[in-house]
Amino acid sequence: MQLVIETSSFFSSVALFSKSECIAFAEAKVQNSHSEGLHSLIEDVLNNEKIQISSLKTLVMGGGPGSNTGLRIGLAALKGFATIINKIPLALDSHAAMAFSLNGLIGDSLLITTSKRGLYNFTHFKNDMISGMGNTKAPKELSAFMGQKTMVACPDSFSIDELSEFNPVQLLPDARILGNYFNKSQNNLEVDLSTMY
Repeated sequence: MQLVIETSSFFSSVALFSKSECIAFAEAKVQNSHSEGLHSLIEDVLNNEKIQISSLKTLVMGGGPGSNTGLRIGLAALKGFATIINKIPLALDSHAAMAFSLNGLIGDSLLITTSKRGLYNFTHFKNDMISGMGNTKAPKELSAFMGQKTMVACPDSFSIDELSEFNPVQLLPDARILGNYFNKSQNNLEVDLSTMY
């Protein structure tokens, strides 16, 4: 049984996977902080499926890029569960998971999401590898990456018109996308949790 959480965007989401299939999912829009509802979402998913914490075998979280506060809250939640069940939590690149969900591979793609501070977080992939990443306040600075096969934008966090020249695909990072990436990709881009907060 796998517990998967995603807290890198303006939504908290939780998914439960059994044998590589999502059996439960819950999400909520964050009003102020992921801490307000993440634990309730986890509790609801586990209780609705009558799953005991002790039956969790894998703990996975979205490692961003995204909201630093959201990532810290997600990591703290998973570390708590990891201590109880004596497992090491995994963090996967949220942008790689989103690219994989559209193509079945990462390939050559540009993904853009935003943070609450109005920064555009971006990751550029070339041949399934990260070739550039960072953030900017001006999406026009990303024009060097124009023409990539895939561009994903988190639609709730900025005016999609600002990115219209990129022909964005509107997709939110969520725990189902992350869990599917973890279960189906042969090339997961894992994030080293020892370097996170």
